[in-house]
Amino acid sequence: QMRELLLRELKLNFRDPQKIMAKAANAVVMALLVGAMYFHVDQEYVPPFAYIALAITSMSAMVSLPSFFADRLMLNLERTDRLYTTLPYYIVNSGVGLLVSIMANAVFGTIVWGMVGIGWQYYFKFFLITFIIFFATDGLIVLISACCRTLEQAMATFNMTIGIFLLFNGFSANTKTTPPWLSWICYMSPLYYSMEMFLDALYENSPLWVSTGQLFGMRKHVFWTDFFICLSIGCAGRFLAFFAMKHLNKIER
Repeated sequence: QMRELLLRELKLNFRDPQKIMAKAANAVVMALLVGAMYFHVDQEYVPPFAYIALAITSMSAMVSLPSFFADRLMLNLERTDRLYTTLPYYIVNSGVGLLVSIMANAVFGTIVWGMVGIGWQYYFKFFLITFIIFFATDGLIVLISACCRTLEQAMATFNMTIGIFLLFNGFSANTKTTPPWLSWICYMSPLYYSMEMFLDALYENSPLWVSTGQLFGMRKHVFWTDFFICLSIGCAGRFLAFFAMKHLNKIER
């Protein structure tokens, strides 16, 4: 089942490459725009650049939201006819979609990093950060989509959940400037952890930490801790989404 589904998914992507081309074109355009905005960025503007770049990467997970509902309709029809079960479909569909998105984000990250001129010695960690923020956000979006019956419900739920996480990002809202009774939301936000990873990677052993990470109330030497927190968020979202797809929003006859 999985082999046949994989071959079909690959054939569909080759026959109708619009989804892949749209993601690639969007990555190039946004990279050139952000790169031009922060071309050879000064150190004082690195945090705003980090916020914009990571927020765009995070939000790119929204691109596949409409196609999710079209694909789920096909899943329900074919699953009802006992052509395959949920698990092989979910693995193939999620795996191919994630691979395409990672390649698009790599294009975005490479172009924008070359333009801002921060230094290629930090590029690998930047790539890891963009990967993990996308992985975490995409996992949450897949979970929301799997639990909602319509695209409109998914968009409304997104605004009430991930939309709030995007606000508590470590830059516009963080543990230093936001009141303690509200700042705890930062610790639920993948974008906050990605911002902390970015500033930690660049400035953990630099005097500039005072005017960057410390200014926003972030911690030092937590790169891999934050990485695995985001990894756990993404994995948990996908794990729960599988059961939601298996048991919720089936076709009623």
